[in-house]
Amino acid sequence: MKRFPGYIILLLFLLNVLPAMAQSYVEDVVYFDNGNIIRGQIIEILPDSTLIIQVIGGSQLVFNMNDIDHISKEDMLKPVKYHGIPVLRDSGFFNSYLIGFAIGNGESNWGRTSYSGFSFETIYGYYFNHYVGLGAGIGLHNYSAGSNLMIPLYLHFEGTVLHKAITPFYFFNTGYEFLWSNPIVSGHGSPYLNLGIGTRFFTARKVFWQISAGFLHSGATLMINDWSGIRTQVLQYNRMTLRIGFTF
Repeated sequence: MKRFPGYIILLLFLLNVLPAMAQSYVEDVVYFDNGNIIRGQIIEILPDSTLIIQVIGGSQLVFNMNDIDHISKEDMLKPVKYHGIPVLRDSGFFNSYLIGFAIGNGESNWGRTSYSGFSFETIYGYYFNHYVGLGAGIGLHNYSAGSNLMIPLYLHFEGTVLHKAITPFYFFNTGYEFLWSNPIVSGHGSPYLNLGIGTRFFTARKVFWQISAGFLHSGATLMINDWSGIRTQVLQYNRMTLRIGFTF
């Protein structure tokens, strides 16, 4: 069975992560009617009322919206870290990147084995408020050494429990996992289910880190054409998942 090159998975990961890292050097810039300028991270905007912005050092300043000419996002004059109060994400679009392992048994008509596999996933979605988010995800899964690559495509639901810098969260993914075929192995995937819980750590730069554990169910039907002829292998995966990642 042809093994999917690990360096390709690493390359795809870097192509996704590097642009995300570059965006961390963008800040909010508020221009006032009197000519003053404030640079930082906007915490909250109440139309026709007030604007709250966090500046370097962690201080939060409140201004009247009637005194503001316009607001823009610009590159930092000097890349620095924002120390102080974490920014808790509320409504708006989000993008998550996750790497992890799927640990457990693989059932097939050829027997049962226990092994771990590698995964990389990215999720794009929208937070309706601090507690509820909905989106869609895609990833790359390699369930064991020498196994074929699987591509999950799924709907994603998540919820944050507390409005604090460190909070539990939960998630639920459901969709279909496709088989990456090659000249030797063809076939099809199966429905995909993944759910679990974890902990999030919010930072002062509108980015939070997370670690989670969960349960995954998937499978595949392989048609293997090699020197012994065409053989059929039916796989079923029931795994524990461990993932780490970040959202911005």
